[in-house]
Amino acid sequence: MILTERGLSLSDHGKLLREMNDALLVSAARQHELTEEAQQAERFLHLQKDALEVVVRGAPLAESIDALARAFERQSSEKLFVAIHLLDETGTCFGECSAPSLPKSYGRAIAGVEVRSKMGSCGMAVLTGATFSIPDITADPQWSAFARLALPLGIRASWSTPIFSSAERIIGTFAICSTIPGTPDANDVRVVEVLVRTATLAIERKQAEEALQAHKDGLEHTIAERTVEITHSHRQLATAERMAAVGTLAAGLAHDMSNELLPLGIRLDMLLTHLSVDGATHDHLVAVQGLLNHLREMARNLTLFARDPDHEGSVGHTDLSDWSSRAWRFIEVALRVSEGGRNQVRLECDIPDDLPPVPIAPHRLTQVVLNLMHNSRTAILSRKADGDQRVETAAAEPGLISLKAWVDDDGAGVGAGVGAGDGVGDGVVRGARTVSIMVRDNGCRMDVDTMRRSIEPFFTTHDRPRHDSPSIAGGSGMGLSLTHSIVERVGGRLHLESQPGRGTAVTMTFPIAAAVPVVQLGTPTGS
Repeated sequence: MILTERGLSLSDHGKLLREMNDALLVSAARQHELTEEAQQAERFLHLQKDALEVVVRGAPLAESIDALARAFERQSSEKLFVAIHLLDETGTCFGECSAPSLPKSYGRAIAGVEVRSKMGSCGMAVLTGATFSIPDITADPQWSAFARLALPLGIRASWSTPIFSSAERIIGTFAICSTIPGTPDANDVRVVEVLVRTATLAIERKQAEEALQAHKDGLEHTIAERTVEITHSHRQLATAERMAAVGTLAAGLAHDMSNELLPLGIRLDMLLTHLSVDGATHDHLVAVQGLLNHLREMARNLTLFARDPDHEGSVGHTDLSDWSSRAWRFIEVALRVSEGGRNQVRLECDIPDDLPPVPIAPHRLTQVVLNLMHNSRTAILSRKADGDQRVETAAAEPGLISLKAWVDDDGAGVGAGVGAGDGVGDGVVRGARTVSIMVRDNGCRMDVDTMRRSIEPFFTTHDRPRHDSPSIAGGSGMGLSLTHSIVERVGGRLHLESQPGRGTAVTMTFPIAAAVPVVQLGTPTGS
């Protein structure tokens, strides 16, 4: 036996060397494992950092989800694809999909599809609320529908983890697709857990931002609406204050005018009745009488303007059939104009017998209709006096004023039956039954500016009676203003429309009166 210096045999020494070599190999392997673990831990930390940066950066949701999918694919040692599916608002269908390494046709094929069990691992993850794995898509015929989509893309295995919101509601899935059959390893599972939590943060942040923006937009819209309403209310208040002052002035002026005009009228009547004068002087007196009547009409309109329609006359209901049978004869007499023994204005009335009542007192309705028809008469006679070419070449066609009424079942009364043209009006609320009353003439048309100003108090295009045509009375500028005020006070709307060659149409649209006793019309009056 050969001994070494330490007293060991050569065989023992060789054994010791082999043991030492094995220990070194184990140590080296362990060191390699530790290095791999350290590298994995470092990659994992970088992954967490990158994922959190995606959320903190506040990028669009599609970009954030795309970045999370790419983060997993970068750290994976195998050829794996990520597909992150979001659910729609109902949670029953797949919505937006982020699969950066798969063809866009994959996402388009999934979007809008209803969540069901045969939709592969994603469908099962949503239905079960847990991670679901399919190690080999071709091994089980129940995945045949999913296989028709997955296999052409090279996908052989997939596993999906549901993405839960903070309220424990499933809002999407995080799917891993593999080109070879198999299941995920522990490192993949750990990485997916981090990315799923980050995806939840990104999705909920986006949803919160959208909800906040929608709330902000709603507040801005509400503020804008309230601002318009407040501005409109301020204007209405200022107008009401001005009109109250004008009304007080109008009442005093009308009273003083009436006091002065009464004795003047009596003396003028006595002159015309008892004084024998030549023809020229008589014509002058008649012209003065026309001016006096115009002043009387202006005083009467000022008195009506100063009254409060809420407490005088506009409260009541009118049966239109009864009203037309009683008031039409009075209207004809009040508006008839004869020159050379023939009527210059033809009147037509078309009011059916079965119309429902309207919420306006009969005498007020008579007043507004008379105002409108008086304006029509003035427009027709002004056209004749100005030598309108169309009338001169068609002398057989007299001036025409028509009164028409009808029912609208959808509340679209304004403008109904009137051709296209320049119009002004407030319209009516759609959906409710209404009654429309229209006065139409074939006189001279109003231009756009005249129509816009036509309901202003004291606005008129005829400042005084026509000296060359005594039958044409001047306007006080109160008729349409009074009509507009009365119609709106009872919840109605006024609409004007005028066209070249067709004259002007004024439509009053009223709500149907409630089922209460109808005010019957007594003696017709224009006041």
